[in-house]
Amino acid sequence: MSKTRAILYTILASILFGFLPLFVSLAYQTGLSAYDTTFFRFFLTGIVFFFLLLWKRQRLLVTGKQAALLLLMSLVGYVLMNSTLFLSYQYLPVAMATTIHFAYPVVVTVLAFFLYRQKPGIFGIAALVLSFAGILLLSLQDLSGGSITGVVLAFLSAVFLAAYALGAAHPLLDGMSTEKLLFYIAVPAAAALFIGELFFQTTPFARLTAMGFLYVSLISLLCTVVALYLFTTGIRQIGPSMACILATLEPITTIILGFIFLHQPVYWQTAIGCALIIAAVLLVTQPNAAKKAKPEESGEAPPPREESAACRSVPPPS
Repeated sequence: MSKTRAILYTILASILFGFLPLFVSLAYQTGLSAYDTTFFRFFLTGIVFFFLLLWKRQRLLVTGKQAALLLLMSLVGYVLMNSTLFLSYQYLPVAMATTIHFAYPVVVTVLAFFLYRQKPGIFGIAALVLSFAGILLLSLQDLSGGSITGVVLAFLSAVFLAAYALGAAHPLLDGMSTEKLLFYIAVPAAAALFIGELFFQTTPFARLTAMGFLYVSLISLLCTVVALYLFTTGIRQIGPSMACILATLEPITTIILGFIFLHQPVYWQTAIGCALIIAAVLLVTQPNAAKKAKPEESGEAPPPREESAACRSVPPPS
């Protein structure tokens, strides 16, 4: 797959992710909780990917090390990430929670430096600054009334998402199809959430209505199956740092949807913030910014395939 297609995949994924707050809010109005919504999101996603794997006749077997990494990505990268983010909405204004959550491109870049020895260049650093400044401006209308609990929850969601992004580019998963990877992300996530609800002597099915099922189906199909497939494919081709910067297009989609469907006003700070994020995306997608960094000397033999090298050495944002 070309880098251009991978970039387009990631941009489309960020747009689809932008529908998530709208659908989640509508699901809450039907009586579903944050845990219910997250459970149905991954329960339905697991079913879709299971039948997709059967249709493509792909084997479900994985190695022990792959299973351990996938389980960690599922429980940390998505169960804890979604739970902390959705819970932060109960303590913080959505705009403030979004601002803190979208610190994750910075977290990814820092962790990629320590884990993969990836040094961000001038394009990557400039894009990070522009994207985070844009997110901050998008939230200026609603940065009050928060609590320290909400701040901690929103920041933890950023750290957990960064962990998922880095895990998706790990060499252990080299050669595994994205459908298979996401199946093993969704199933443990759904199982953990269901067991958690049983522990509190409840079940998400007890609160599921027809409208609730409609909204969680949209969350699962559009914001998870399609969006997560595109996003994970992008991560594995262009690297987690660049993919996460491109993902900052997500709140722009949310603002546009809020303006169209909820008649929410758009202020001048919002327009400038959107412009800064778009500038960051244009900057990070320049040919010089997409250039691969040379991996540090490790004494290992070079990977036999170019695709393998893309996963084995995660490209930096510059």
